[in-house]
Amino acid sequence: MAAKRSASYEPGLETDKRASRWQSGCAGIVAAILLIAAMSCALGAVGVWRGAIAPPWFNQSIGPLRLVGYSTWNGRCPPYTGCAPTQRDAYVVWLILGPGGQSQDSHQLVNQEIAH
Repeated sequence: MAAKRSASYEPGLETDKRASRWQSGCAGIVAAILLIAAMSCALGAVGVWRGAIAPPWFNQSIGPLRLVGYSTWNGRCPPYTGCAPTQRDAYVVWLILGPGGQSQDSHQLVNQEIAH
């Protein structure tokens, strides 16, 4: 006796539904992670600006490139030079090209005032 198949049954249909469900779930997880990362960055920036969070200090080198981030009294002053202080603190991030010394080519990436 042979089993009857219904006209609407397709062998690959269940596999397609599983793949579609898996892709939708994966896309949802990626979207949630991106949303959390964006909100964390925004809240962190507001926290640093309001003075509630201490900004990170770092000095990292990769070959001839150096990335430096720190709090300072004068946000417009290039790194490793002396400048007169201003009324407001600032958090700055600099990209420095070339070896050490003060005759470096430096580019300011971030200059965020810190309100107290």
